[in-house]
Amino acid sequence: MLDFMMLHDLDILHNVVDVLKDQMKCQLNVSADQTAHSPSHMQRQVVVPDVQLNRLKQAVKKLTETVELNMKQVKRIEDIVKKRELAQINV
Repeated sequence: MLDFMMLHDLDILHNVVDVLKDQMKCQLNVSADQTAHSPSHMQRQVVVPDVQLNRLKQAVKKLTETVELNMKQVKRIEDIVKKRELAQINV
């Protein structure tokens, strides 16, 4: 069960990273298309609005904190289980 929880959290984190990568690629493509039609198509800059960037940063930070918290809880539970197993062996 604990391994499942850790894998589930890691899957969520990987999915968020994949979504962010896809959004960035999309933004890059839109930016590249716009600059290709402009007179100075040699200068390509990716412009991501600050609000959108801040929202993405906050979402990643919150998700990272949630995953870290869950990992700590899983570690504590594993430690408790190990202690109980050792106590049963010593009885």
